[in-house]
Amino acid sequence: MNAAALLGRLKPAKRERSGPGLLARLRRRKSGGDSDDAPRTRKERRPLSPLAKRLLGAYAALALGLGGLAGWLAMNAAHTTEAWQAAIPSVEVAVKGAQAPTPPAAPPAAAAAVPVQPAPPAAAPAVAPPPAAAAPPPPPLAVAVNEPVTLTPAPVPGLVEDSRNGPLPRIAEDGRKPWQVYARPFPAADRRPRIAIVLAEMGISGVTTGNALQKLPPTITQAFVPYAERLDNWVERARGK
Repeated sequence: MNAAALLGRLKPAKRERSGPGLLARLRRRKSGGDSDDAPRTRKERRPLSPLAKRLLGAYAALALGLGGLAGWLAMNAAHTTEAWQAAIPSVEVAVKGAQAPTPPAAPPAAAAAVPVQPAPPAAAPAVAPPPAAAAPPPPPLAVAVNEPVTLTPAPVPGLVEDSRNGPLPRIAEDGRKPWQVYARPFPAADRRPRIAIVLAEMGISGVTTGNALQKLPPTITQAFVPYAERLDNWVERARGK
């Protein structure tokens, strides 16, 4: 077999392997047929999930609400401002001593027509009243405030009764009361207001009670607790000041 016949058999196989030629491809493109170089169709979009749809709906509702609010404010801004100012409580108070506004000046023609009134006579200078007499000094106190006085010794017969818990104060048959009999005397003629100072819970701390008896004036009342230690001693020292 010669070389020409061999080449003739190989050419059709090569053409089949290489595929259609350039002209065939151009013809297919013009006719709209499919080819290897034709662009692939795009993939279809997936449907939105329920959560995405809800979010989009919420965003849309929010945008509509903001838009409606902006429109309402734009249309009713002046009315809203007036209503807000009217709701604020306010009071106008005339300031004492402030100068009143001067009236506008009258025109020259009107000023000439008004008759001039004579000025009123000057008032006589006021005579100062005589100085008030000085108040007399208060009478001397019958009892000095901070001087030691002798208190009624306790117990007073008739003001104490025995009980299973010990002696207790009582009102006497003649009507005397213990707090009045044992009270510290004071000047009854002095009508000035008085302030009573009572220190309670005394006798619990020995140091505090001793300092109070030593440093405080005798006019301060000290109330002792009934369960304090050495209660009779504390009460005796307090009444002996």
